[in-house]
Amino acid sequence: MKCFIASAFGHDDVDAIYDRCVVPVLRKLFVTPLRVDRVEHNEDIDNKIFELLDSADFAIADLTYARPSVYYEAGYAAGKSKPVIYIAKRDHFKARDDDPYGNFRVHFDLQMRNIISWTGPDHTFSDKLLNRVRLVLRPLKRANIHNLELEAERSEFNRLPMYDRLGILQKTCIDLLRTRSFQSFPFTIDAANGTTPTRWTYLKRFDNTRYQGVGIITTSSATKKLLQSLSWNSLYSPSPNYPNFRLRESHYIVASLKSIPHSQITEALAFFHRQNNITLASESKVSRSTDSSVTYVHIIDGIKSKSEFVPAFREVMNGNGL
Repeated sequence: MKCFIASAFGHDDVDAIYDRCVVPVLRKLFVTPLRVDRVEHNEDIDNKIFELLDSADFAIADLTYARPSVYYEAGYAAGKSKPVIYIAKRDHFKARDDDPYGNFRVHFDLQMRNIISWTGPDHTFSDKLLNRVRLVLRPLKRANIHNLELEAERSEFNRLPMYDRLGILQKTCIDLLRTRSFQSFPFTIDAANGTTPTRWTYLKRFDNTRYQGVGIITTSSATKKLLQSLSWNSLYSPSPNYPNFRLRESHYIVASLKSIPHSQITEALAFFHRQNNITLASESKVSRSTDSSVTYVHIIDGIKSKSEFVPAFREVMNGNGL
């Protein structure tokens, strides 16, 4: 873990707080302190500050002496969703008659923050800072563990042969849909979409008024030709064994390992309107009736692991009554 420290430079009291409190607290928690004037470098100082901020997991901003750069750096860190711990000298919390420019006061926009005050490098301040840093570190450590586990899962998933990855995604979709009473058609197709490996599976569910067909298409990369084919294929075929469905839905789930350019989707499905960042739909009314047939295309692309795919697929199911 790394912590960026923003503070005024050239002030003995601020330096004492940094050297005798901030650094020992961070070292105790195995956190590397990053203060730009204490880091050896041969770069433009502004570039170095941003480099250190980007590499840090969180920041400590000492608001003492109201340096504009400290406020800017704290705002930059917060804008990057990095936690910021604010500290300030105790006499900076009230206005002073001899300070017309507010150089010895915490600015108004941060006065409501839970700022840790200090008078000097003592155990009271160190203990408060230690507790606050521990509080900030807990979710960061959990996120770190999650990211490491996710990276390991992505690596393991990527090492699998292509058709094994597509098979995992197929099985995941089928298992989740079956929990909601969908029945599989008696076949799965392994096909080549040009030179692109592709797997197809079909499922269905119906009641007295509505028929829902789901086509699961897992592919290494969805081509324009594949997407175009979905616009004229319906997953419903009239049958004497079926009742007269007033509403017929065809749902195509396109799960692509590679990302699909937005322009390619728009060109291939020109007559579809986008409902959200995943789903496109096209509806047609049957002449002289209230019956309707709707085709949906749900695109989940850039898939790197099963655990990342499942929430996206559940979102499609829950958002479309599947």
